Amino acid sequence: RDTDPAFMLELAHYEWVELALSLDEAETDDLDADIDGNLMEGIPVLSPLAWPLSYRFPVHRIRKDFQPRTAPEKATHLLVWRRHDFEIKFMLLNEFSLLLIQKLKEDAGLTGLQLLTEIAGVTNHPKAEAVVEGGRALLEELRDKQVIFGTKP
Repeated sequence: RDTDPAFMLELAHYEWVELALSLDEAETDDLDADIDGNLMEGIPVLSPLAWPLSYRFPVHRIRKDFQPRTAPEKATHLLVWRRHDFEIKFMLLNEFSLLLIQKLKEDAGLTGLQLLTEIAGVTNHPKAEAVVEGGRALLEELRDKQVIFGTKP
């Protein structure tokens, strides 16, 4: 309807995602991943229960006293995932984090170092070493949060 807020469909999707992930029957027990594997030398294994999402509106901030009429210039990128204890978690992503998650989701068989080197090249970052070091820290954080299950050879 014309009277509905412009963000309504995106907000409904955002709310649905939590339920969908809580009910998702994807098997994670049989993933062949070394939880302590070297994320730079091995191939990081992304949880099938980690969903990168992009919205025109900041759906994670919408509430009774914050209902934007127009979308901001930049999209909102979120990662939603289910932990081993079935808790659903949300994380705001920047462009770099989103690109890394998307590359992991493609499962191209690249090591962490190869992924980060590729991202440094694609983004034309003037300091490739900074991309690799920042990416290393992000990979570790994602493993700690159970977004990455470990590595495969």
